[in-house]
Amino acid sequence: DDMMSWVHLTAGRFQSRIGKSLEDTIAGVLRVALHTPNIKPEKLKLRQKVTDTKWLIGKPGREYEYDLFVSDDQFIIFEIKSAPDVEDVERFADKCELIIHELSLNKDKVKKVLVTLAKISEVANSCIEHGIILC
Repeated sequence: DDMMSWVHLTAGRFQSRIGKSLEDTIAGVLRVALHTPNIKPEKLKLRQKVTDTKWLIGKPGREYEYDLFVSDDQFIIFEIKSAPDVEDVERFADKCELIIHELSLNKDKVKKVLVTLAKISEVANSCIEHGIILC
């Protein structure tokens, strides 16, 4: 029991440090990819939950996780995928619509961003079709 408690405590501390580094890294990636210098780590809301209350994209009550950058004049819903496919793009587009609806966001102030290193043409075309910025 003592060993397990120590492992959980140590892993938790490590996870906190990694989380802060991850936020800084994501903010930097978004700043560069979107040419937006005002993206700061403290404005990121990572691993947020939204519930589909009206069967918009799935069963009512199902929760979805999302990442968001919030500033006074814009919202950026983003997802980071190592190697997305067209289905990933479509699911992300659906999730963005759910988030916009459930959070009552002004659609004109929302950017949908998919960050990846694997930018195959089918994914790029699907992003264009769904109004998603591919970085």
